[in-house]
Amino acid sequence: MTGDTAEVSEDGTVKERVGNTYMDWVELEHMSQIDTDHAALRFLNAQAGFSSITNCSLHNGYGWGI
Repeated sequence: MTGDTAEVSEDGTVKERVGNTYMDWVELEHMSQIDTDHAALRFLNAQAGFSSITNCSLHNGYGWGI
C-alpha cells in the first residue's frame, strides 16, 4: 500500500510523509484477499507523490489486482 499522511510532533510542527512506488518487471501472484476490497497493490490517499507500475504481472489473486 502506498499513501500520504501528515503527522504532528510534540512541538506542534507538521511533517508531511509522501509515499512513492516504483515497480518494473515485477510479478505478484496470489496477493489479493477474497471478498474484500484489499487489492494486491493499493494507493490510499496517495496524491502528493509519484508512482510508476510498468511491465508487471498481477495474477491468480482472489480479489482486485490494483
